[in-house]
Amino acid sequence: MTTTPASYAQTNTANSPAITVRELSKSFGANKALANVSFSVPKNSVYGLLGPNGAGKTTLIKILLGLSRPDNGQISILGGTPTNPATRTKIGYVPDVPEFDGWMTAAQYLESLGRLLGFTVASARARSDLVLKRVGLAGVTTPIGGFSRGMRQRLGIAQGLLGGPEVLILDEPTTALDPAGRAELLDLIQEVSQHCTIIFSTHLLTDVDRVCDHVLVLNSTVVTASSIADLRATLKPEIEVEIVDPNPDARAYPESFSASEAIANFSRALESEPWLENMTCNGLRFTISLNNPDLAARRIPELAVAYSLGIRSLTPVRHSMESIFFQLLNTGGKHA
Repeated sequence: MTTTPASYAQTNTANSPAITVRELSKSFGANKALANVSFSVPKNSVYGLLGPNGAGKTTLIKILLGLSRPDNGQISILGGTPTNPATRTKIGYVPDVPEFDGWMTAAQYLESLGRLLGFTVASARARSDLVLKRVGLAGVTTPIGGFSRGMRQRLGIAQGLLGGPEVLILDEPTTALDPAGRAELLDLIQEVSQHCTIIFSTHLLTDVDRVCDHVLVLNSTVVTASSIADLRATLKPEIEVEIVDPNPDARAYPESFSASEAIANFSRALESEPWLENMTCNGLRFTISLNNPDLAARRIPELAVAYSLGIRSLTPVRHSMESIFFQLLNTGGKHA
């Protein structure tokens, strides 16, 4: 294993990344879990960690936590190495299914954990009260065994925050929560991100859209590592066009509507335009990928008028994280 040079590990300024990984590799026998992975996590960001099953996300998390050693590569977390005890005190971790002693209350559990972390009795109680308030569990005296899944996830985050970490690693924290529980937990993650850097591993792409500002897409190697805003900017813009039905009576006759000469001519005219990259049509709605939005916004109404059609709406499409993710996997990280 290549150890991290001291000069590399000690760089930690206000503007330096919270985490820097360079050429990280890890194999299990013939299985290459991570291959030359490099990325940087800005401080106070919510950094999404994505990838299909077997992509290396769990392996990467274990290495960041100092629970596994890479075969090669360099890692700096807040200026130190993952195996450095001083660095590890600055990292919080919440597994996907936190386990607790069910007979204890949340306060009792956190206070006992605080004592294990080296806090005095008074400090452990004060820290417990603080984090329970932050996660919305202050004053709850029900034993943990009676907690809902959402309450247990909140307690898991409280546990991760107890030591006052500068980096918090969340491993699929919203898995198996109902929609209301997910929304509440995502709100909590956004609130917590004001005070520390968060690594957010998940399979739920809508959650990444909601709370993350940067993302790493893994598939053994790095598919992409970027801000989400930059990713969206590299993709071809899309617009959705809804035309006004030229023959409302035709809605009762799908066969005649699908063969509508005006709509067919309009569609063919769009396809011949140099700014059009791709197009799908669903009835009166066209979704168009294009390379010149300004020209398209001018030409589409002109073409509609030329074929005696009206435009009900012409709306830019915001690329979802799902569409970005699958495009990146399909293209190996090359943006369209």
